[in-house]
Amino acid sequence: VAPVSGKTAGGENFTLTGTHFDAAVKVYFGGTQIMTPLTVAPDGTTITGVTPSHAAGSVDILVTNPDTQSASLAGGFLYRAPPSISGVSPVAGSLDGGQEVTLTGSAFYADGATVPTVTFDGVQATSVIVVGASTITCLTPGPHAAGAVNVIVTNPDGQVSNTGSYTYQEVDYVWLPAAGAAGDRRDWQQDQNWDSDTNTDVKPPNDGTANITFDPNGAVFQYTSFNGDWNINSLTLNKDTNLELEDLPAAPTGTLTIQSGQVARTNTAQKIMLLNCSLFGNKGMHYKGSALITPAGNNPANEGFHLANTNTYAGPTTITNCIVRAESTSCIPGRSSVTMTNGTLDIRDGSTVIGSLAGDAASYISNSNPSDPILITGVNNSDSDFAGVLNQIFNATGTITFVKVGSGIQTLSGDNLNANVGGLKHIVSDGTLVVAGTLPVGSTVDVNQNGTLAGTGVLPATTTPASPNAGGTVSPGAVDLLTRLSQRGTLTAASLDLSDGNLQIQVAGFSVPGTDHDVMAVTGALTLDSQSRLTLDFAGLDNNTGTALGAISFNSIGGNGGVFNPDNIVLINNP
Repeated sequence: VAPVSGKTAGGENFTLTGTHFDAAVKVYFGGTQIMTPLTVAPDGTTITGVTPSHAAGSVDILVTNPDTQSASLAGGFLYRAPPSISGVSPVAGSLDGGQEVTLTGSAFYADGATVPTVTFDGVQATSVIVVGASTITCLTPGPHAAGAVNVIVTNPDGQVSNTGSYTYQEVDYVWLPAAGAAGDRRDWQQDQNWDSDTNTDVKPPNDGTANITFDPNGAVFQYTSFNGDWNINSLTLNKDTNLELEDLPAAPTGTLTIQSGQVARTNTAQKIMLLNCSLFGNKGMHYKGSALITPAGNNPANEGFHLANTNTYAGPTTITNCIVRAESTSCIPGRSSVTMTNGTLDIRDGSTVIGSLAGDAASYISNSNPSDPILITGVNNSDSDFAGVLNQIFNATGTITFVKVGSGIQTLSGDNLNANVGGLKHIVSDGTLVVAGTLPVGSTVDVNQNGTLAGTGVLPATTTPASPNAGGTVSPGAVDLLTRLSQRGTLTAASLDLSDGNLQIQVAGFSVPGTDHDVMAVTGALTLDSQSRLTLDFAGLDNNTGTALGAISFNSIGGNGGVFNPDNIVLINNP
């Protein structure tokens, strides 16, 4: 018989091949006589007709001649039911398509290389595989607008299923495929995109003790220890996904590396890596340990995270309860704000550029390499306050250079004294640096033309000159972040070199130094030259009479390149 299968509704042409078929032959499919006309070849070797309807399943074919002689073909014809969809999993996924979907149901089949057609809103899915009569897998088409769509399966015989449902939606978390056996190595190749509607726990190739979890509120890595390599190449986290790394052990035996978008947790030769990672939208990187990590005394080789090469994302960078090592200029995107809570940013070689710097009193900027690294902050022109420690923790030699750029206000409110320090150099290139605490012993502060040094803190030690260069300004007192105006107060320095610089004093009254008017308290030498300027700002003066006592105090005074010119004393807002 040809064909050997057909629809339960019948109505399809068939041909029986044999011998001695009579012109008046009767044909039965599963006991049902065919009542429609039959055509018998003159030589009696073929019968053609149309199949009757019948329930699904294999049936016998019986042929009977008028003389009652008959022949049968056991199980000769298979009636196929139309496909039926009972489930779609996952029920939703990325607008971009490419989501692997499993359809469950019945009566799915492939005819050789011809597989069923699966459509989502009328668009064919790709990579259709018939796992069995009850299961089909495929990849969703895309891109597609957000919303629910119909899913339909059409078998090779043309029979069409009922309608399943799938929803295209924005997704902000990702789904890892199941990992291999212990010690196995898994590589997700270039251009692998991850989008899913399902939160899933998976175990990397390991000893069974580590989990990686993606949380619906953002992609979250959680792990304790593992063995084996896990490399994921050219990972793209779409739909404003947060990449958050959590639960780093307080005393890790290896390191986690972020490099060119890579995330690698290494334990000797074993590692877990996300290679060439880009975060889209306004999401950022969050480095988080499981307990407070105080860097003093720790071996820097056991730092939690390593950053190198170029990482790309627009959102913030947070460092919580862990140590992050920065080894290149762009390992943290230049406009990303950095906020630390009980965290340490370890600056290694070269320059590290960040958008802004904020942190609590338990946070550190450190240097574990005997070099002279540079931290440049302020690129995003925002205001921020760092209350932590600005000095070397792991290494007693070398000098960290802290450079303030941008139009924002960077406040240093911490007391940064520490004996294990090789020096700290501050450069105020643009905007305002407010020193509200005590800078480390052995530090220097240089203020360039477009910069202002302000605050009520202390620049200790005789080796700490505040040096306004080429027109830079020193203006004692805090800065009101709402009005952007300087407040009156006392700034203390071990020495002050005003060569070619400007000292601006706020005067509102004359009775209480440091309250009614600013005080620049120099415990050592004050250096002036012919380009030095003194600006007295009388904004808010209440017209009290008296003398601005102690507005500038110093132990000694000297010249550098010329004698101070009294004409360089400028009064502004003078009533």
